[in-house]
Amino acid sequence: MVESSVGCIDCWLSLCGLKSSWLLIVKRKFSQVPEMPSIEQQKLAHAICEFLNQSIQSKTIDNEEGIEVAVQVIAESFGITVGDPQYSIKPASLQTIFDVFTKTQQQAKPKSGAEAKAKAELLKQEGNKKLASKDYDGAIKAYTDAIQLHEDAVFYANRAAAHSQKGQHAPAVQDAKRAIELDPGYSKAHSRLGHALFGLGNYKEAVEAYENGLKLEPTNQSMKQSLAAAQQKAGIVSEKAAPQTPDLASMMANPNLMNMAADMMKNNPGLANMFAGQGGAPDIGSLMNNPAIMNMASQMMQDPQMAAMYSYSH
Repeated sequence: MVESSVGCIDCWLSLCGLKSSWLLIVKRKFSQVPEMPSIEQQKLAHAICEFLNQSIQSKTIDNEEGIEVAVQVIAESFGITVGDPQYSIKPASLQTIFDVFTKTQQQAKPKSGAEAKAKAELLKQEGNKKLASKDYDGAIKAYTDAIQLHEDAVFYANRAAAHSQKGQHAPAVQDAKRAIELDPGYSKAHSRLGHALFGLGNYKEAVEAYENGLKLEPTNQSMKQSLAAAQQKAGIVSEKAAPQTPDLASMMANPNLMNMAADMMKNNPGLANMFAGQGGAPDIGSLMNNPAIMNMASQMMQDPQMAAMYSYSH
């Protein structure tokens, strides 16, 4: 039938003097035959029709006439006959398949708040490891997964640190603010907020964030150093902003800072000579009495990014 119709169209178009390109377009249009649905698609359509018919019989829906029309349209569209055994999925049904799917989803979720919290804590630890190894994207993902299981100020503050390490200070601000909302007494959240604001150039707001953090943890040397740097950028002079002596022992226990110091010594033979003869285990007392070393440590701590590394520990 299609071939005869196309033949008639060919003759008519030729008599009208239409170009061959138009003839080809029209022939293709009339020659297109829709593909038949697969047997799997027909079985699914049949299961849907059976479910709708059962809903009519059980009186769970009001618009029976509309559902009957829908069943007819589905059956005709998929070329099936409702009740034909070749399309049946019995003894299963669409409802039982859906019930199994729902139960599987529920089993995949943590069974209790305690379980979710425990899993979130493991994800946080994974994020900490990735952050320490400078896998910032991996750290962000781990913290995000932890947050989806259980909201915690530490998770948000740590993700803020990871964002800041990537130079993504705007999302770091949002995360730090959320951490403060969850736990206003968490000093590191205020510190992370100050660091992110400093990165955005909002120095006065950074000063306020650091000051709020120091109200909670007045002896935090790294936050004092960061506050001094923010005050200097903001043009704020404070009598309390006197240079602080860095805790060299804590700095040397921080792997991130020690890795950076090692890189600095590679590029500075004179600095490396200061550590000569220490046998790989420098004497803290000697180093603290060395003005060149202490000056280097103080300069490092003036950098808010370095101060953030120094304060990072959970």
